[in-house]
Amino acid sequence: MRIHIRDRGELSNLAEIKTVSSPRTLDVSADLMNMYMDYITEFHTDEVDTNHVFIKIAGGNKNYPLEYGDVTSLFKRISKKTRIRVNPHMLRHNLSSLRKLGWKPELVQKRAGHAHYQTTVQEYYHVSDEEVREAWEEATKQGFFRTNESGKHTEINITYVPNDDLVEWEYIRSNLDAVRMPLCYCMKPKKQECHTQLIPCLTCRNLCTTSDFIPQYELEIQETKAMIERGKAQGRSSWIWMEKNQTLLERYESILAVLKECKIHHKASEKGREYAVEELNSAN
Repeated sequence: MRIHIRDRGELSNLAEIKTVSSPRTLDVSADLMNMYMDYITEFHTDEVDTNHVFIKIAGGNKNYPLEYGDVTSLFKRISKKTRIRVNPHMLRHNLSSLRKLGWKPELVQKRAGHAHYQTTVQEYYHVSDEEVREAWEEATKQGFFRTNESGKHTEINITYVPNDDLVEWEYIRSNLDAVRMPLCYCMKPKKQECHTQLIPCLTCRNLCTTSDFIPQYELEIQETKAMIERGKAQGRSSWIWMEKNQTLLERYESILAVLKECKIHHKASEKGREYAVEELNSAN
């Protein structure tokens, strides 16, 4: 069973899709669809005149579409009643569960509706302290860390260590970015600048963009600022990515400033746009 998310334009409750990548199709469980049908049957009676799924079920605005404030208030009441801190964004944490079940980043990216692969990796592919502890306990159970019960010296063959790849990978996680790409892992040291991660087109002399792309740049700036704020909340452990995102943000904003003046951003200048076909082919 599937749910189709699409852009419905401006709505009376001001609800809207988050990004241009939000429209997508999601697989859902039969249990969820059964709950959905029960909800529709109980609350979408003949007196309800709206095509919004979630509506107010009491008060002076009964049967009107739910608004953002209504959802926030609902979660606050749930938190107060159960003494469990919950908020709407926590519902997205099931993406972390999918990652732990072995989902590839590109699948989680599609499910989350992220425009960029990098966003998915940054938000959902960090190993937590709890995961490291669980991995340690599992390795201990399998005898990876053990002592010689006889008390005698034992010669160790250092050319063979069980699960040595796992040990090496833990070093990689600690000392390198080790970002998972569609076909590989990026093994770049943390202190080494990576132009690929910062979208090389933004500094390329052949990049030619016009005011037609202003909405896309504004969206990228919004998402990048959000990632920077999340990095600040995570503390020192995320300072490297914060610096990279800050550099990326500055490049976006400098290009957007040019576009808003109704100018073309193209480092190669007008001459670069006047190649004859033969010259362009020879240049390539």
